[in-house]
Amino acid sequence: MVISKPATGNELRRALRRLVYHPELSQADTDRQVKALIQHIDRRGLSLEHCLVAREEGEILSCCLCIDSPGHTSAVYLPSWLPDPDATDAITTLLLKAVDEAQGRNISFLQAIIPPGAGLEQQIYQRAGFERLADLIYMERELAEPLVVEKPSPSLAWTTYSVQTHQLFSRVVQDTYEGSLDCAGINGVRDIEDVLASHRGTGVFNPRTWFMGIADRDPVGVLLLSAVPEQGALEVVYMGLRPASRRKGYASALMEHAVRTARDASALRLTLAVDDENTPARRLYSRFGFEETMRRCAWVRILKSDVGRDRRGETACP
Repeated sequence: MVISKPATGNELRRALRRLVYHPELSQADTDRQVKALIQHIDRRGLSLEHCLVAREEGEILSCCLCIDSPGHTSAVYLPSWLPDPDATDAITTLLLKAVDEAQGRNISFLQAIIPPGAGLEQQIYQRAGFERLADLIYMERELAEPLVVEKPSPSLAWTTYSVQTHQLFSRVVQDTYEGSLDCAGINGVRDIEDVLASHRGTGVFNPRTWFMGIADRDPVGVLLLSAVPEQGALEVVYMGLRPASRRKGYASALMEHAVRTARDASALRLTLAVDDENTPARRLYSRFGFEETMRRCAWVRILKSDVGRDRRGETACP
């Protein structure tokens, strides 16, 4: 078995077809998925260059795709259909090679999001040194539904993100990670600049939809929203409160602002993902009419950590 990058554009497309292939898909459906993947990568300004294929006698047996994102993270994709357990050896070898190459690119951690019942994929990631980070619940709220609140939320003033407010946002986001219940397994892996870069790289970044809530001239928390045009949605990329501002109704104030902002942007829905173990957040989202759409498992392989720095790191989900 020989491992290398696709040699030509046509070979890259063959590798991507192997990545999305499933026996229940027609050739036309497979080609449409490949085209959609390429268009998605182009829209986000990312790259397909970190694709590896395993060949035997010139035939592509399998592939592994890593898509690097701002903030020194990389998303890993393995074939969506594994014919039998014997295929795991070749894919594990590919994945280990991808890990080695990611270390050379100064990636902080690799992440994979897979269905809960994907037993063979879980085995592959475990064999390649990945650890299960969290069970994620994806939720959405249709914005045509009326906004009904149980009681008035505290009033907040709002500051948006800019070059001038960057340092303030950095400090407040750091503060919100203290005691966070989301994805604690990556705490301290990246510094705050990488964290913010990663958030900016989610969806279509618009500084006017990154908000800081302020009460009595004191920042209480942040609400970071990003557009997902292909879904007609606005996504809650991150929402967090400083420890001293929790349990005072400010979470509801942030969520009300999210719904109103999404409506003003003519979005059809508001979406988010939450750690299954974050019970307070799940209760909040349920109160605001969010419904579960799917569940996924997040797996990570941490490659480097900023444990020696003086600043706090992240605890929010990747």
